[in-house]
Amino acid sequence: MEKLRDKFNSAESAILKENYEEAFALYKELSEAGYDSCFTMLGSLYFMGKGTKKNNIEAERWLRMSAENGYLDGQFYLAKLYWEDNEADVVIDILNGLVKKDYSLAIFRLGRFFEDGTFVKRDTDTAMEYYRKAMECGHVFGENRYGLMLLKGYGGFRYIPKGIIMYIRSFVKGIRIAGKFPLDDSIRT
Repeated sequence: MEKLRDKFNSAESAILKENYEEAFALYKELSEAGYDSCFTMLGSLYFMGKGTKKNNIEAERWLRMSAENGYLDGQFYLAKLYWEDNEADVVIDILNGLVKKDYSLAIFRLGRFFEDGTFVKRDTDTAMEYYRKAMECGHVFGENRYGLMLLKGYGGFRYIPKGIIMYIRSFVKGIRIAGKFPLDDSIRT
């Protein structure tokens, strides 16, 4: 078991160093050995084509296993795989399930979908609600987008100064977090 823990730590270290080939090899070995906490990373590497050739079939296989084991990141990346294929209903179902679990990445993403009209009818009021909720869950870009929408006047003229403050504060906060913890959920989108 100690050997697996060392390999897991080496895989995480390789990701932080952007040595994707080494990370892929380690996550693949660990995943194939049944180390379920590695399924999401292996699926994500297949999905992004980092450390290996992009392979959506393998990505789906490992992300599905991660999701079935209850890993929220696995569910989220499975949704990303499906939105690349424009499977709107599946994407929205997965994200709505994650919203019920207060998963900030899904909350933020639904905000973007409603702001942009991706897979859903464009609705800035609903987008703002999702951004507010993402912000309350600690998602920096949720605060950033919420502040930007206030700045654009979506909350009414009197909220524009609040939007300016929120936008600048979240921008600075994002830079600080990215410098210390580049994989932190609060700055992932």
